[in-house]
Amino acid sequence: MQKKLALPLFLLFSGASIALYFSFYLGNALFFYRSLTSSLPAQIRSWQVQESGGKFSICANYSFDFQGKSWDGSWVFPKPWHLNEPSAIAKLKDLAKEPWQVHFCPADPSRSALQNQFPVGLCIRTFACYGVLVYFVFLSRQLCR
Repeated sequence: MQKKLALPLFLLFSGASIALYFSFYLGNALFFYRSLTSSLPAQIRSWQVQESGGKFSICANYSFDFQGKSWDGSWVFPKPWHLNEPSAIAKLKDLAKEPWQVHFCPADPSRSALQNQFPVGLCIRTFACYGVLVYFVFLSRQLCR
């Protein structure tokens, strides 16, 4: 009887753990997305190309003024990252020509970002994990009969 329950319990525990892991990161991403309700023009102080694991990302250091105080921030642009440094530099040159708005939380202006995008990919992965978890629940019921 215990052998019969081992696989279903393992599947349920694994599925629930993975779903909770993605739920935690989705909750953090949604909270950050929803908290950035104001925007102002940003002054980009410097641009950088950073290498991480053989891929190159673009980073911007910026500042903005809010309620008579200057706030600084740093933003690493999200994926897609570049596979080589020359392509990252070419993209950086294009980004440097654009005017930028900083999105920030009025209650805590130290929380800011140059891009405020809804975490669609993370939502899809989280809902897929819950779909697999529901499948494991039905599979466990069949295996425990």
